Amino acid sequence: MASYNGTQVAIIAAGGYPKVTEVGGRVRVFNETVVYAAQAAGSTITVAKLPTGAQILGIELVTDTATGATLAFGDGTTANAYSAAAAFATTNVTQIVGVALAGAGVLSPLTADGSIVITTATAALPASGNLMVSTYYSVD
Repeated sequence: MASYNGTQVAIIAAGGYPKVTEVGGRVRVFNETVVYAAQAAGSTITVAKLPTGAQILGIELVTDTATGATLAFGDGTTANAYSAAAAFATTNVTQIVGVALAGAGVLSPLTADGSIVITTATAALPASGNLMVSTYYSVD
C-alpha cells in the first residue's frame, strides 16, 4: 500500500519550513456576542475583525434562542464568502459553521485586514436572546 504526506508534512520532509500560520502559529479567537433585537432578514452584523496575516481556522456559534432565520458568513463584500446561508436553530449547543475553502484567509493568510460578517436571511432574528460567535484564526 502506498504512503502519502499531507502538504505541510511534505514541505518538512523536503527540508523546508511551512508557513507559521499552517504549523506552529498561535491560535487566537475573536468572541462576539450579538444581542437579538428582531434584526430584519437581509441585515448584516459584523462579528469579527481580523488582522493582516490571519489564517481562518473555523467559526463556531451558540444561540440561546431558536430562530427561523438562516445565517450566511461572509467577508463584508461577498455575503457567503465563508459559508452559505444555513439554519442554526439548536439552542445552547456549540454549532460549527462549515467554512468554505475558497474564502479569503482560509487556505492562505489574509493579505489585508478582514472581517467576518453575518447576513441574515429567510426571517428576522428573534426579538430577544443572544448569539455568540467565535472565530478561530492563526497568526504569527
